[in-house]
Amino acid sequence: MPSCDMCGKDNASFRALIEGVELTVCERCSKFGKVLAAPKPQERRHSFSSATKAEPMELVVDDAATRIKNKREQLKLTQQEFAKLINEKTSVVQHLEHDAHHLSLDLAKRLERILHIQLVEKAKEVVVQKSSQKTEAFTLGDFIRIKK
Repeated sequence: MPSCDMCGKDNASFRALIEGVELTVCERCSKFGKVLAAPKPQERRHSFSSATKAEPMELVVDDAATRIKNKREQLKLTQQEFAKLINEKTSVVQHLEHDAHHLSLDLAKRLERILHIQLVEKAKEVVVQKSSQKTEAFTLGDFIRIKK
């Protein structure tokens, strides 16, 4: 269990807004602010691993960099003009055209709207497997397997 951000005791299970800061606190310290989230009742866990279906994840396509560059060249724009069009710095455009790893999901969606090209796709199946431990949070032993 996490420890209280105010007094340091174990078993901090409340999220509270105290003095403008969101903290994880124990029940006793939660009275010093506005409680945002109370603890949820513990659900019964089984000793075996369970696989659950999660919402489909959105992923940036692998060839996003080439798609962006091809569309910019098709529109006959320089990198500077293209940067002004999408309201970004020229260096961002240079990085996007050479390495799509810098492309965030939000920027990819915005570029889709502006350029009318597909840069985001939904993963066909996402399986989340949790370990058999009794913690509510994911641990390093937990993993996500994405099937395309």
